[in-house]
Amino acid sequence: MAQQIQVIDVTGWFVDDTHGIFPIGARDKQMLWSPETAIPGIKPNWPYLFKCSRTAYPDQFWMECIAYLLGNELGFDVPKALPARMTDAEGHVVCAALIEWFYNPKTQSFAHAADYFQNLIDDFDNDKGTKHNLTDLKTICQEFDSLIGIEQPWQHWLTQLLLFDTLIGNTDRHQENWGIIFNSGLSSKVLLSPLYDNGTSLGHERFPAKVANWPEPRLESYIQSGEHHLRLDNLNPDNRLNHLESIRMLLNESAENQAYIRQLMQTDFTALLAKLAYLCEIELEIPLSKQRFDWICRLLLCRQKLICELLTS
Repeated sequence: MAQQIQVIDVTGWFVDDTHGIFPIGARDKQMLWSPETAIPGIKPNWPYLFKCSRTAYPDQFWMECIAYLLGNELGFDVPKALPARMTDAEGHVVCAALIEWFYNPKTQSFAHAADYFQNLIDDFDNDKGTKHNLTDLKTICQEFDSLIGIEQPWQHWLTQLLLFDTLIGNTDRHQENWGIIFNSGLSSKVLLSPLYDNGTSLGHERFPAKVANWPEPRLESYIQSGEHHLRLDNLNPDNRLNHLESIRMLLNESAENQAYIRQLMQTDFTALLAKLAYLCEIELEIPLSKQRFDWICRLLLCRQKLICELLTS
C-alpha cells in the first residue's frame, strides 16, 4: 500500500488562465497549478483539476479518491486523486477531489475520443453519446496502431478499462472520458489515456442509510444491472453493454484475458479495503463516513465474487 493520502489545501493556488472553469462534464471543476514549493504527494508547478461533487451527493468526490487508490493497488493506470479543500473569498470551504493532470501540456496534447466517433459516425450525438460503442472504439484503436503506433498494447488497455469500470461500477466512461495523448514530434507514437474521471461509481448515488440492510440477493441484483456507457455497436444505441456481460465477453475472447482476470481476482480485497479504512478518519468538512465506506466495501467484495463466479462457469 502506498503512503497514506492527506487533505490538500489549494487555497491560493494559481487558476489556469485558459481553463479557470473547466467546460467538460457535469460537475463543477477548476484547473489549478500547484506551487513550486514542495508539497508531499504533489508535483510542483503542475496542473491539477479541482473537481467538486454533484450537489445531491456531497461526498461524491471521495469516489474519485477511492477509485485512484484501488486502481493504484490493482495495477490500473488511474490519475492520482486526493481529497482537497479550498477557502473562497467569502470564507466558505469547498471540498473536492484534486486530480493530477495526466499529460504534460508543454510537450503533449490530448484529443477526446468524441472527435474520432464524430468522424466515423455522421449523426453521432456528442451530448448523449448514444452511439458511443465498443465496435468503433476498437476500430479507432486499430487505425491509430496501424498508422502511427500506440505505445501500450491497446487490447490490454481495453481489457483493463472494462474490468476496472466493472469493479467500481462506473457507468460514465463516455466519449469524453477517454482519448488519445499525442507526443511532440510527428513520428512519435500516441498513448491511450489513463482511466480518468471515476466519480460516477462505487454506488455514490445510493444513500448509505437506505442500503445498509440490503440482503445479499438485492445487492447482487443491483450490481448485475450495472452498465457501461459503451454500447456493443452503433446499431443498438438503447442497449448499453452490461458490466458483468463485458467480463464474460473478455473471458471468451482469449486465454490471456482469462489469465489476467483470474490473477487479479486472486487479490485479497478484504485486506486491501482494510488498509483504506483510515480514510474515514481524515478530518475534512465533508468526511468519508464509515457507513459510506462500508457500503463501498460490500459492493466491491460482491463484485469480486460475481466475477470469480464467471471464471468458473
